[in-house]
Amino acid sequence: MTLIFTLLISLASLSPAFAGNITFTFELHGNQCVVVNKGDSAAYYPVVLQLGRDGQWLHLKATTQLSELLPGGMLTEDLGEIPTGAYTDIAGLRVVMIRFFDQTGVSFGQVSLLRSPPHSSYKMKARYADGRLTLEAPPEGSGIRATWVLAPFEEGILPISGALSFKHKQPPATRIEWLQKHSAVIETGAAMPTAMLLHETADGLTMQAVQMARTKKIEQRTAWLYMKSAFYIVGGLCGLLGILLCKNKSVCKS
Repeated sequence: MTLIFTLLISLASLSPAFAGNITFTFELHGNQCVVVNKGDSAAYYPVVLQLGRDGQWLHLKATTQLSELLPGGMLTEDLGEIPTGAYTDIAGLRVVMIRFFDQTGVSFGQVSLLRSPPHSSYKMKARYADGRLTLEAPPEGSGIRATWVLAPFEEGILPISGALSFKHKQPPATRIEWLQKHSAVIETGAAMPTAMLLHETADGLTMQAVQMARTKKIEQRTAWLYMKSAFYIVGGLCGLLGILLCKNKSVCKS
C-alpha cells in the first residue's frame, strides 16, 4: 500500500512537458543558409522553410535529408540568388524558419532574418488573449502601412494524444493592411509562440521583436495531470485502507 501511495503522489506532482533545450543559430554564407543545433537535445525530422513574396513558406532542399539533428549538428540549405538593395521587399530579407519535432513528437519552429532591416521606432502593442495573438493598430503618425506577422505555428501537445504524424504544418505568414482597422487577431496555435513583426513604411521595412504579454498562462499538460486532487484522495484512501488492514491483522493474531 505504501508503494501505491508513493506512486500516486509522484504522478500527481509531475511537471509540464517541455521540448528541452533545442535552439538554433542561422548564418548566411554566400547563397547558403547554415543552421546549427546549439541546444542539448536532438531535433527530429528538421526542415528549413523560406518565406516568399506572397507569404507562403517554401521548403528548401537540404544537401542531406536528416531524420535526427543532434546537438552541434548542422544543416546547409541553398537559398538561390541573394537580392541586393534596400529592404523594401519581404523576400529580400531572406526570412527562414526551421521546423522540427522533439523526442515526444511535439512540433516546434524558430524564425530568423538572415538580412535584418532597421528596428522600428514605433513599438506596436501585442498580446495573447484567449489563445490568439492580438495586435493594436498603429497611429497614423507611425508611418506603418502594413505589418507582416512571422511566427511558427505551434499546436502544443494536443496532436500527440492521437496517432503521431511527423508532417510539418505551417500556414502562410499573415500580412495586415491597417487602413481603418483598429486591431487584428491572428491564429498562431495553442502553444502561443513568440512572434516577430515586420512593418511596411514609405522608407522600407522595419523590424520589431516582441515579448508577448499573456492574459492567462496556459501550461501544456496532458489531461490526467490536472487530476491532482483526485490522486490525493485515492492515495489517502489507499493509506487508510492499509492502516485498517494492518489493525485487523494485529487483532486476528492476538
